[in-house]
Amino acid sequence: WRIKGDECPAQYATCMTLKDVSSGKESSYLLNTVDNASCTKQNAGCAWYKTQKSADANGVYQWYNGASAYDVASGASSFRHQGGAVKSYSYEDRLYLTHAAKICSQDQAGCTELNVNDAGLTLNLVNNGSFEKDEDQNGVPDGWMVPVQNTKPEVDQTMVPIDGSKSVNPASLLVQRLKTSPGSFYTFSFYASTTNTTSGYSEVVKAVAEPLDAAGKTINLGGLTVGGDCVRQQISSIDQYTTIKSVSASDGWKRFVCTFSPPQSVSFVDLYLISDSSSKTIRFDGIQLETGEFASSFKDGYSTTSPTKNYLKVAPAYLGCKGAASDPKECASYAQVCSALDVGCNLYTPKERGPAVPAIASAVDQCPNTCVGYDSYRQEGTIYEPAKFPTYFIADKAASCPAQAVGCDGFTQLGSNGGESQEYYTQLRACMTPEMATGSGSTTSSTFFTWQGSDKTGYQLQTWQLLKSNLTPAPCVRPQVATESTVVCSEDAASTAVINADTSCDEHTDIFSNPDCREFFDAAGVIHYRLYSQTVSVDSACTPYRKDVSKETDCKVSGGFWSTQGFCRYFGLKKESNACTAAQNGCRKYTGGAGRNSTTILNETFENGTYAAFTPTTTNTPKLSNDSVANGGHSISVIASEKNTGIKTVPATLSSNLVKGKVYSLQFWAKGTGKITAGFQDAGSGDEHYFVEGMDLTNNWSSYQVGPLDTNDFAAFDKTTVLFFTTEKGEEFFLDNIELIQGEGD
Repeated sequence: WRIKGDECPAQYATCMTLKDVSSGKESSYLLNTVDNASCTKQNAGCAWYKTQKSADANGVYQWYNGASAYDVASGASSFRHQGGAVKSYSYEDRLYLTHAAKICSQDQAGCTELNVNDAGLTLNLVNNGSFEKDEDQNGVPDGWMVPVQNTKPEVDQTMVPIDGSKSVNPASLLVQRLKTSPGSFYTFSFYASTTNTTSGYSEVVKAVAEPLDAAGKTINLGGLTVGGDCVRQQISSIDQYTTIKSVSASDGWKRFVCTFSPPQSVSFVDLYLISDSSSKTIRFDGIQLETGEFASSFKDGYSTTSPTKNYLKVAPAYLGCKGAASDPKECASYAQVCSALDVGCNLYTPKERGPAVPAIASAVDQCPNTCVGYDSYRQEGTIYEPAKFPTYFIADKAASCPAQAVGCDGFTQLGSNGGESQEYYTQLRACMTPEMATGSGSTTSSTFFTWQGSDKTGYQLQTWQLLKSNLTPAPCVRPQVATESTVVCSEDAASTAVINADTSCDEHTDIFSNPDCREFFDAAGVIHYRLYSQTVSVDSACTPYRKDVSKETDCKVSGGFWSTQGFCRYFGLKKESNACTAAQNGCRKYTGGAGRNSTTILNETFENGTYAAFTPTTTNTPKLSNDSVANGGHSISVIASEKNTGIKTVPATLSSNLVKGKVYSLQFWAKGTGKITAGFQDAGSGDEHYFVEGMDLTNNWSSYQVGPLDTNDFAAFDKTTVLFFTTEKGEEFFLDNIELIQGEGD
């Protein structure tokens, strides 16, 4: 026969042109030589892909570029990963995909479906806890091991099982090793029964939870927490968690629960199910290990078939992301990692105020509503008693007091003729009478001088009669009431070191920033820098006082004299003491966890030659004044043209710092006539919130600390709010060293 067509050599028989459906490329092949023994339509296009990048010399992770040897079969591959440690052999670093593999974009790399570990989800860590699976049909349930020397278990339907269709008699020993982590409670539970129905017969149930370290070495559990049906029992001289109970046929399936806390070095837990070799009647089913302190209903795998799903980009294992600062920068492209110890950690925002709180909260952490706000605080120290910590109370239910009343205590003035009167002070001005200044080394009165400015008289030399130090020519700042009629200076090397270390009052510039700091000149013209509040006045009006409540230790430390009657005695100068009211007795400052998170947002000393931070609300123009406790210092003088007029801050002074919800305190030095009022005024509503209202001023400079003001409840408080000072019509006040402090609520 002659058939039309082109003739070709015999060796090209079955030659055919084919098109690759993936790439579209056409190629010709001899079909009778192609190896298609294992190739089917389903695995067409099968190829292997590398799964791990490796760090280059700069620590940047790159895919393999073929520049170095990469032996895909060798078990001794030198291919290296993070830190220079071999993560896996080359032949293990492979993934096989067919043409059916789906393509995703690079920015979705790592996208993984995860089950959310919410309150209703538990996971049984035990593989095949109901013994239903034996895919290799070797007679041992999948996931479980039988030591070589032991008999295979009996897995059958001898008893109606708890779950599925099978239960097990270990015959001798059945083991499963599980990965675990430190820092969590685990609960091991199982069901046991016996097929022996003989009256009075009971079977001993034996099970062991054996924690192991990373090397597989048994860990001694002595001293760790254990509860439920298990106890710590020594096995080969090592404490283990062991359940040894009995069960009878009449019990049916009986559940045993063991809760334990593994040590920090734990990596695995081996679970052992044990039966006496002479008995074939013990049965186990429903084996479960889960995190937490309680046993949930048995379930193979998750406790629900439809757990809540979440989709996150999970970092590949080769990056070794741990959530640490040292993580490779590539970790930032994936969901952030936390440790097992952080599971359940959430950020909680207080309902009222305060910073958000990160915490792992559970039912045992809940408290009744009546305890909301109960917290620990530090009671700050006063002149007469040290700080106390901790103290506990509910701040919202405690009585509040103004800042200027902090340290208020009751004192009894002791009259010369036996008469007594009750008075209240935050500070008694330390003093002694001229008669008490005997001229001995520790009771010597001396004259000191300071310069003080005045608009009317200019700078004048002011004279002070003070107790002199027993060590130096300076004023004494460590007085001690030695007897009921004696005050001495008790400075020593230790107190002198403290005085010299005080950098807030040791040079001329300090008298401008610290109004309590004075530049004293002695009779020889030598300058001494001391805090005036710590010096001792020599004055005939000095009076003895008894503190109503005190302790002997606190009394002596604060410079008092502890009498044989059990009272603390001081000498005080009433006209220079800081008085408070009976209602303010016991007022103390308490600092919570965020109480020291404060900042000064206004500090005005008027030493820059202007009062630009303020604007007048009086028609009388304020003026910079030379009236100051400091030589060369300045203040601002304000005369009210109408009632409740004075000065206020211009909007720019505070606008960048005011925050609603913060707590504010105000400190300033003042003198003048009439009464002074200070507070915030909301620009929008005009509402006023007072630090202090109608406080009497004197002709002498005094320091005031007023507030605090909690702005949570100020509806219109915002960045346009201003700080104001006012007085009554025709009255004058001087202000200096104005300090506005912003802090937290506790």
